[in-house]
Amino acid sequence: FGFWSRSQLFVGPSESLSPAHYDQYDNIYLQVAGEKHFLLFDPPAAEGLYPFPVSHPYDEYAMVDLEHVNSKTFPRARAVLEGRGAVVTLKPGDSLYIPTHWWHHVQGSAARGSWSISVNFW
Repeated sequence: FGFWSRSQLFVGPSESLSPAHYDQYDNIYLQVAGEKHFLLFDPPAAEGLYPFPVSHPYDEYAMVDLEHVNSKTFPRARAVLEGRGAVVTLKPGDSLYIPTHWWHHVQGSAARGSWSISVNFW
């Protein structure tokens, strides 16, 4: 995997959400507490995710809200994405490798009063 240049700690309540986006580096994601639910798409799925334009502040994010897909605004979304994504749930002690430019939509879950805690390395 080569040299890892950065790591990040994510701590959030149940139902925390990171909308569909990609990273420009390979990513190792480690779940420490609670759970994380991933919906993963390969890079060509961008056609149905409608990325923000290059140089936009959110250019690594999808304009499509995968929780509530608006078919009028994003007419290709359902046809391109339906049956295409992979679903993964990480529990404490699990890890996931996410290749560079793979899209991921991530939702945390934890018991009431607890936190979802993750660490990732790029």
